[in-house]
Amino acid sequence: MSSAAPITVERHSHVFLGEGHASGERRSWAVIALCGAMMVAEIVGGLLFGSIALVADGMHMSTHAGALLLAALAYRYARRHAEDARFSFGTGKLGDLAGFTSAVILAMIALLIGYEAISRLLQPVVINFDVATGQVFSPSSGPTRTEADFVTHVQRTVESDATARQWHFVVDNLDIHRSESLVRYVAALANCSDDLGVKYVRGVLRSKASRAAFLSDPTHPVVFHYTPKHASWLNQVEIWLSILVRKLLRRGNFRSVEDLRNQVLSFIAYFNRTMAKPFKWTYQGKPLRV
Repeated sequence: MSSAAPITVERHSHVFLGEGHASGERRSWAVIALCGAMMVAEIVGGLLFGSIALVADGMHMSTHAGALLLAALAYRYARRHAEDARFSFGTGKLGDLAGFTSAVILAMIALLIGYEAISRLLQPVVINFDVATGQVFSPSSGPTRTEADFVTHVQRTVESDATARQWHFVVDNLDIHRSESLVRYVAALANCSDDLGVKYVRGVLRSKASRAAFLSDPTHPVVFHYTPKHASWLNQVEIWLSILVRKLLRRGNFRSVEDLRNQVLSFIAYFNRTMAKPFKWTYQGKPLRV
């Protein structure tokens, strides 16, 4: 009876690190230190001087520092465990995992920034542009822009001048500009005792078109004029809004939604004092020919 030959285990290296691994690790830590210093300087400076641009760029730098930190930690872990037999395929794959994790975190940060940016815009300001004087008056601001909000705005505008015999509003075709509440408000001002009907069923309230026709009646004390569909740019208030964007919003710094609201209202007051004048159309209404 012959004895079995002893089993020999062949051992081989599982080190799959690149030649520049050590150099890449050192450079990563150096760049992290630089990004971290810039991040702290920008955030502190932005908070001290009230600049949201500096704070935003500082937070941007923090994403770079965080991504590089993951890469540097992956470098270090891979180097320290390069000879560990538990990693059957080596530790080189840790760099790929760090890159994937960094991408997921960056996507989450981008979603958070998007949410914060949108929340800054959810502070609508309803304004009136007087085409005769070029002034903006009786603005309304709030967290929503609903049917009730617009009726309240119109009511505040009408009550701002008790001597006015008739008001003319040029608006687009937004639903809140042709709402049931607005029809009932104008009907009350006009002392209209007729049956207005039922919304979506009959009478004046039946449809958007019927409500718009009632609100456009030139005999009412409040008359609405609707721009053609997809042509809201014909409303001169759009020109004023472009001025607001150029003069304030494009380069402004806003610490909060309340700060944004206050700066918009302050700009309106400044515009009325120093810049207000009637706009003049230069287009003569001639048909365009190709």
